[in-house]
Amino acid sequence: MYVGATAAAGVVVATGGTLALVIAAAALAGGVGAMFGSLLAKWVGDHHAHHLQEQLDHGGMLPWVRTWDADDEKRASEILSKHSGRDVHIHTLPVPG
Repeated sequence: MYVGATAAAGVVVATGGTLALVIAAAALAGGVGAMFGSLLAKWVGDHHAHHLQEQLDHGGMLPWVRTWDADDEKRASEILSKHSGRDVHIHTLPVPG
């Protein structure tokens, strides 16, 4: 949204447009960027929710395991896989701090 709005405003300013035209171009480009971003976010969210629902429909569980290092991740994955776990995978999250 911001990139489109800034680019549009920059083009209008570079071509000698009025302040009202700069504001209108930024608002229009920002709105279009926001619309596409919203649609993309909804699609990704719906896709993820559908995948999780499929797992539940097949009798699956959605356990989350907190691990502290790579060895713990490996051990948790092995335990889940050993006990008929399907689609066992690791998600990495940023470490706060």
